Amino acid sequence: MTDGHYYLLLIVSLGITALAQFLVKSRYAKYKQVTNQSGVSGEQIARKILNQNGMQDVPVVPIDGELTDNYNPTKKTVYLSKDIYDGTTIAGIAVAAHECGHAIQHHTGYTFMRVRSGLVPVLNISSKISYILIAAGAIFGAMRLFEVGVILESVAVLFQLVTLPVEFDASRRGLQHLKEFGVFDGNEMVGCKKMLTAAALTYVGAALSALASLFRLVLMLQNSKGQRERR
Repeated sequence: MTDGHYYLLLIVSLGITALAQFLVKSRYAKYKQVTNQSGVSGEQIARKILNQNGMQDVPVVPIDGELTDNYNPTKKTVYLSKDIYDGTTIAGIAVAAHECGHAIQHHTGYTFMRVRSGLVPVLNISSKISYILIAAGAIFGAMRLFEVGVILESVAVLFQLVTLPVEFDASRRGLQHLKEFGVFDGNEMVGCKKMLTAAALTYVGAALSALASLFRLVLMLQNSKGQRERR
């Protein structure tokens, strides 16, 4: 592992992140203007998917903001931003289907979702103290502290990596249900897939950025150890 590898990974991650942000904004802007021919709303499609999977007890609730949509496993609730909840656009049905995909994952005990949920409390602690230990180790030359900080920071990388299959699988499940309903034509399904593919790229960029950050810390640790050994 060299500085060259780090900079290559950093450039790739920044490039994917920038591309993902551009695609998400442009495709959302495009498909939130296109009404689906069946005229169903995000709330209606979410309710249909949930009911079909035996989750009649999972509510679909409108929330403020744009693209604030999420599934809360603690409250067992699908939250859709008001434009998605009431809207009948391609963007609306795509986002609603994706969030229901997460609800199905939780309902069926999808492995990667359980792993990610288990990492959350660890991440909340490690993210608060990792850089404190790294900074203290660098300032006082305490490599043990630096190493522990790097190990704790690797939890963030693991979380981002585990997030990838969770997000891709949620989109796959959502798109599968939309296809099975048979009420959306081919162009509408293509639009939904483009929307969700762009959103998935944001998580790929985040994972690569986290890896680049971790690699940089490992390089710093290796360089510090090398300098101490040469003294």
